[in-house]
Amino acid sequence: MPRRALIDLFGGVRPISCRHHLSSRKVCEDVGMNLKPLLVTRVANVVPGLLFGALGVGFWAARSDRTPHALLVVGVGLSAALGLYLAVRGYRQGVEYGPAGIEVRGLLRTRRIDIARITEITDFPAVRWTATSGRARWTPIFAFFGLEQMAPFVERHNASCIERLQNWDDRRRLAARRNPAKRDRRARNSRRPKRPAKG
Repeated sequence: MPRRALIDLFGGVRPISCRHHLSSRKVCEDVGMNLKPLLVTRVANVVPGLLFGALGVGFWAARSDRTPHALLVVGVGLSAALGLYLAVRGYRQGVEYGPAGIEVRGLLRTRRIDIARITEITDFPAVRWTATSGRARWTPIFAFFGLEQMAPFVERHNASCIERLQNWDDRRRLAARRNPAKRDRRARNSRRPKRPAKG
């Protein structure tokens, strides 16, 4: 099985699009990287969604004898759909970053943050950034959030992914200090409203 497919299946670190050899770590990371939890973590992230769906279906099933049929069907359907949604989102959690910015895939939603608005990658882990209104925002990265009870190899993988993110952020800030004109241009472009697509 190709290495890329193995990484997609079991989790890990993969360049998004890079013409260089994988040993060119810094070059590839500047082009873009896709960070995923290990397979065991992704499977564990599926469980809460499936459990939520099962509990919801069980709740409505227990009331089937005193609940209108239409309401019962809607309740069971919504519970199953929401449980499946959370399970899929839990499995797909991760982070993708590159020259344009960072994308954090969380349990409930995906947050895309322009590179000019990123302030810091914290140890929590989380992304501190600034909204267009100037308000400070904070987006947690639950894909690599670790507990002390986790297996050592999972903790090492999560710590490695956060370290990669922070190293990328350090290089980004260093480049911005060296070339403030480019940084200001990116900030202006991020504030510029997007043109509607032509139909």
